Amino acid sequence: MNYITKENFLKNKYIFLIFFFLIIRLFQHSFFDLGLNGVSYGYHTPDKFFLLNDLKNSILYQHSQPFFYSLYHGILLKISFGNEKIVEKFFLILNIILSLGILIYFFKILEFFNVNFKINFLIFIFFSLWPTILFYENLFTYHQILTFLFTQASFYIFKLFKEKKFKYELFIYFDIILMSWIWAAITPLLLIVVFIALQFFLKNFSLKKLILFTIILSLCLIPSIKNKIIFGTISASSWSGHGFSTTFNPEWLEFCGHPLNDQKKYEKKYFLQYKKKFEHPYLVGERSRFNNIGLIVKSNECFTKTLIKIKNEPEKYFFTRLTAIIATHGKFPFDFVPQPKNFNKIYNSQFVNDNYKFLRQIVLLLMNIFIYIFIVYNLLFLEVDRKLKASILIIILMYAYLFSVSFLFSCCEQERMLYHGYVKLIILFGLMYKKFNNFWLRG
Repeated sequence: MNYITKENFLKNKYIFLIFFFLIIRLFQHSFFDLGLNGVSYGYHTPDKFFLLNDLKNSILYQHSQPFFYSLYHGILLKISFGNEKIVEKFFLILNIILSLGILIYFFKILEFFNVNFKINFLIFIFFSLWPTILFYENLFTYHQILTFLFTQASFYIFKLFKEKKFKYELFIYFDIILMSWIWAAITPLLLIVVFIALQFFLKNFSLKKLILFTIILSLCLIPSIKNKIIFGTISASSWSGHGFSTTFNPEWLEFCGHPLNDQKKYEKKYFLQYKKKFEHPYLVGERSRFNNIGLIVKSNECFTKTLIKIKNEPEKYFFTRLTAIIATHGKFPFDFVPQPKNFNKIYNSQFVNDNYKFLRQIVLLLMNIFIYIFIVYNLLFLEVDRKLKASILIIILMYAYLFSVSFLFSCCEQERMLYHGYVKLIILFGLMYKKFNNFWLRG
């Protein structure tokens, strides 16, 4: 009996996709010896000593960042008995799984646009080889986790409008909550905006749903509530003021100062202002570094000074934000941080060579402008299914939120564009397929 039929093949298509993805990654890691450039702690997380020996207090006392990413690393260190080589392997394997998940969701999203299997498969292979995905897959950061969660939330939005099942709405909210527990820029405001938009398009608002959403919203507030109870500050991240000051780069170092400067001075200021006393080394002293208790006071001062500077120099603020938007859309996401081990062996073309930096920026900027115009134009004028259009509009709302946070309240963390950039491209491919497929059918 012949089991290799088209029906059986399509039934097992995800096994087929996983197989090709793993073959590509096996070749890249074996032949080019691609990998992480080691592990590092102390910036987005407590340092290794605290994570390994005092994980509970490390999570409770971390005011500089939300807790989930530190908990993730604490668990990795615990199960590996502090062996960084094992942590590195675990982290890389988990990142590869996240990459695969992102690509599977791409494939599933394109199915909502009725893209046929052959074209969808080619797009899957294209993104499997896409340098940005491979780049962040091999970095010891939270970028790949956030990208996966944003992509997964986007898929659930499409799924919700197609099947109208409430569980997908819950999945969207929980993805946003997880993102907020990793990155402080994901605030309850995004959750509220998405909730209102979903009720508007779905038209099934009820009092029970509002009560349930209030409970969900309280989960998103956990980092802020924790910081309010322990430290007296409502912010989910004590870096917010410092991040805001960097919109005037490099002047922020003059009017705000580096986070590691004058820490003892600001420790005293905190104790006087908040009437609280802490002795844990993750909060006071040399080992506290980017989580020093004094940063709460210093960050608040930075925020106020930045607002005053914007009021006094609005044109300069506008110009710096405009140039940041242009510069970011004219670069690869991997222009911003050092490359993983042996990454240049795979992607070392003249196109990413610094000698062609200006040309590269112009080309990429024009490409991004084209993508934005194409998506908006087709949503306005192409005959797109109402459910599909509603899904895209809500994803655009999430995109607009991240876009605003990235450029209005921070200087130099344009990797944030990464989280939604892939979904933007997938929507582009889906709309292009529908447009040209309709053209051929009419022809």
